[in-house]
Amino acid sequence: MKIEMGKKYKTRDGRDVRIYAVDGKGDYPVHGAIDFGDNHQPLKWKIDGSFSTRTNSADLIEVKEDWEILIEHFNNNGKPVILVIYGKVHICENMKESEYSSDYCNSLLIRHYGNSYFNLHKKEIRIATLEDCKKFILEK
Repeated sequence: MKIEMGKKYKTRDGRDVRIYAVDGKGDYPVHGAIDFGDNHQPLKWKIDGSFSTRTNSADLIEVKEDWEILIEHFNNNGKPVILVIYGKVHICENMKESEYSSDYCNSLLIRHYGNSYFNLHKKEIRIATLEDCKKFILEK
């Protein structure tokens, strides 16, 4: 992994991280801070996100949005997943980013039960939780 500006990261132990720069000098060019609630602690990392030569709780892990995880899932194995779209549970057969004009850059194309839905906003789609699935099964 290569740390990049504009992506979200957390520490291996789950703390939020803010990256300031990825072009610093020396062996630790990534500069940022870990959120400790009341304050932030500035730290430096290697370009691969490691804090030291050994696995460390301060190592950086990329945080991905649900839609990014889902697109990777469908690109890698294509098995259906259960999603919550606009608050309602659906079984999704396929998903990809919209290939239309920049007006739809925050949109996804989703196929669910053979129907295609265009221009669903990325923020309106999330992976269903166990509770969502239980509710979905009991409603059927």
